[in-house]
Formats: sequence, structure tokens, C-alpha cells
Amino acid sequence: PLSTIDKIEVVRGPSGAMYGSDGMGGVINIITKKPDKEETVLGFHTGEAEWGEDLRYTTGKLGRWNSSFHYSTAKVRPLSYRNQGTDERGIITDGWDVPGYGRRQEIGLDTVYDFENRNENKVRFGVNYFDESMLTRFADGGMQMGRLYLPLQKDDRSRIDRHETDTFLTYTGKTDRNEYEGSVSYSRLTKNSKTSNDRPDFTGILPPFVNSMLDTLYPASDYDKAEYTEWALSGKDTMTFDKHRVTYGGDYRMTSYTGTRLGEGKEEEGHSIENAALYVTDFWTMGGGVTLTPSFRMEHNNRFGDYGVPRLGATWELDPHNRIKADYGAGYRAPTVSEMYLNLNHFAYRIYGNPDLSPEKSRSLDLSYEWELGNLKGKVTWFKNRVKNLIDIVQVSDAVYHYENVNRADIEGVETELSALMGSRWNWRLSHVYLDAENKTDGTMLDNRARHTVTAALFYDDHDDYGWSGAIWDTFQDHYRFDDEAYTFQTLNTSIRKRWDDWSMTAGVYNWFDKKVDDLYVHGREWFTGMQVRL
Repeated sequence: PLSTIDKIEVVRGPSGAMYGSDGMGGVINIITKKPDKEETVLGFHTGEAEWGEDLRYTTGKLGRWNSSFHYSTAKVRPLSYRNQGTDERGIITDGWDVPGYGRRQEIGLDTVYDFENRNENKVRFGVNYFDESMLTRFADGGMQMGRLYLPLQKDDRSRIDRHETDTFLTYTGKTDRNEYEGSVSYSRLTKNSKTSNDRPDFTGILPPFVNSMLDTLYPASDYDKAEYTEWALSGKDTMTFDKHRVTYGGDYRMTSYTGTRLGEGKEEEGHSIENAALYVTDFWTMGGGVTLTPSFRMEHNNRFGDYGVPRLGATWELDPHNRIKADYGAGYRAPTVSEMYLNLNHFAYRIYGNPDLSPEKSRSLDLSYEWELGNLKGKVTWFKNRVKNLIDIVQVSDAVYHYENVNRADIEGVETELSALMGSRWNWRLSHVYLDAENKTDGTMLDNRARHTVTAALFYDDHDDYGWSGAIWDTFQDHYRFDDEAYTFQTLNTSIRKRWDDWSMTAGVYNWFDKKVDDLYVHGREWFTGMQVRL
């Protein structure tokens, strides 16, 4: 829930040395609020896509304890997208897809015990429970056989129920030179899905072998069960001395997946993966405006062995208004349980894992120049990410897919950004990203990426406890690649907020010109509004 978030950090560039194998291109770090001062925050929101409410209550200091409690609930509304066409198997689809809609709720407790000693030692414990039940509907489809049309999907719908529990325990403290932290966490997610298809029964109409084949490919009902668990241990210490700030530590993680999509038929099967790592990074202020950040991570995977992940970052302050930054790093990502062992046989689609997959390996380089001139700021960044053994889903035959290592993929581009203050209330930002993401094996562009992305935004804030703030921003995406097609579209969005000391109200409109891209689930114009009060 937004009421529990303190801030969001975007760590750009190769970050695998510090954050592990998934940080090949960067990290988005969501930092939650620690229990602090006593307060109660109530919120409500509604709009085209959903409505919901949330509550966060913090007790304030009670002896050495400080705790917060949060609860949120939301009802996701059904939004429909046109699905019409004929695929390579001759299946004719004509109808509407309605992706997941239903209800979700979350409840959690976060508490801190302060030892109130010289080292400022604290113990923090948290538990969070998430629950949702979502329904997805699929367009009707069938096949033309001469003059006979066979409905194969009729009112096809799938309900997924998810229940997740997350717990953590953290111990922190510091001395004159050190800041240290140790933590343990456990997560468990269960997922149950049931799919129904109201197509006609062709018994007595079609030959028995054809009817049997259709019952296998397009059954009247299907189900899946899955359970995911993760144990994690971590510890780190940061030492400050002379011109160095050194952080070193280690972590261990065991993830497991058990479910019907890993075994033959509906037999449940399970697999697990263990990772352990040691890392060290140094923030070294060399003088002359130069700062170096060397890092190294040694990671062990129980299935793929050992791998070292280096990184070197550098910043050169030419003067207080101009700087050059550079980052070089390696990346490493081992295949997941699903990518290796998936055995999905679901309504005429087959997706198979590949136990012979190799880990992804990457080399990344970023170079940027930043400057300020009065109220105007600018930045130009060139980046290149070369990935070997990229793991991707490859089509084997009609409606049959499996995971493979793509020999090589190159992701290269230039990002340019300008921003400026206009007095004390207004500021604007303009950015452009050029991206060339290519599968070097066959020369095609990688999916789910745009060649050009342009964003222009204007912001207002009168900085008054009883005042106004707002934004208007426009995003243009050119040559957005998805499923062998390229899309170009633009959206204009606005939001506005009014404050009355401890009360505030927000409203806005996304996609003012009602642009719709059904294949990308761009729905069209959407409105939203909400209110929050601090007691």
C-alpha cells in the first residue's frame, strides 16, 4: 500500500555485484516506512480501473516499542480488450479478453524494539498477509471445417486465488565507524486456479477420435495448484575510514516451487534452487573531484556452481555544475525453476521448460554527462548491455513453446533529459530514449520495448498547507515491439491535488485522447480520484 512507502530509489546501471543476479541493468528499491511518530492515515480511491481503501496506524513510542498496522482492500474492475483474428493453427478468435478483475486485500504489522543503548541497536519484526481472487475471461474461438464451424472456446474463464504470507526479522546497530545489519525472512505463496469452457459437447456429432482430441485440447474444465516458498538470510557491515566507505556482507536464499505445472498430467512435482553470495563494495573519494566505486560479488548456485560479478563505477566532478559518470559491470542470472521444469498443458497451448538451460551472462557499460546552468539541468547517457545465453520462450510448432538460450542479445541506446525550474512553483521535464534491442541470433528486435520514447511533463506546487499541486505529462512511444508487430501511440495524462492541512484530495485523467491498443492492453481514457486524511 502507498501509505507504507517511505521512498523509492532507482539505482541505474549494472548492479549485480551489490544486489544479486537479477540486478543486471539496475534496481528499483522500494523502502517502507519504519514505525515512528504516532499517526493514523485513512485513504480512499476510486476510478475507471478500481476502487479501494486503506488504513495505517502507528502507535508512537510505547516504552521501547513502536508499532504500525496497515490494512488495504481493493476491487479491480473488469476492463475489456478486443481480440479478433486467425492464428497459425486456423483458430478463429472473435470476442473480448477481460484480464484479471476481482478483489484483493492486504494486512500487516511492523514493530520495532529500541534497546536505547550507545550502539542504537534495534530489532524490527514484520508480518504481511496478501490475499486476492481474480477472474480472467477470454474471447470466444473456433475452427472452420468446410461448412461446419466448431466452437472450441465459449465463455472461457479462469479464476486464480493467491494467498501470500511474508515475515522478516532484522537487527541493526552502529558504532563510531561501523553500521551493521542482519536479517532473516520467509515467504510463502499458494496459488490455485480453475478454468472453465462452455463449448458444446460434440459426442455423437464428430468421430470419437476427433471428439477425444478436442476434449484433451479444449477440456470443459482444468485446474492448477502451486506453492512457492523462500527462505533468506543476509548480513552486512559498512565501515567508514579516511576516504573510504566500505560495505561487505553476504546472503543466502533458498527458493522452491511445487505444483501441477511441473509434473506429467496433474501430478504435483517440486524443485528448489539455493544461492549463496559474498560481496564487497567501496565508495572511494580520491580527491580532485574523482570518486570510484569498485564492487565484487562471488555467487554460488547449487545447480550451476560459482560465478564472480565485478563492477566499477566512476564520477568525475569537473566543477560544481558539470560531471562525467561511467559504470561497467557484469551480470549473471541462473534459470528459474519454471524456466527449467515447466510442463504447462493448458487449453491447446504447450509451454515446456528446459533443464539444459545455461545461465544468462551480461556485460554492461554506461557513460553519461550531467550539467547545470542556472535553473536548467541536462543529462545525456549512452548505455550498452550485451547478454549471452538470454533466456527466452521460443515457438517450436503451432501452439507449442519452450525455453531456450538465445545466443546473444544487444541492448543499446541513448537517454537525454532536460529539466528546469520556473520560479518557485513551476518546473518542467523533457526526456527522450532511443533504444536498439536486438536478438543477434536472427536480427529481430526484442519484444516489449519501444524504439523511441518521448516524455514531456509540467509540474506545479504552491508549497502551501492549504494549496494546490498537479502535473500534466505526455508520453509518445514509437515502434513498440510486441508479438512480431510494431505499435506507435501517444497518451496525455493529468493529475491535480488539493490540500487542507491534514486532508488532501487527488483527481486525474489518464489517456485524455482515448487511445486504445487492445493487443497491449491500453484501455483508453481512465479517470481516478481519491482522498486521504491524517488524524
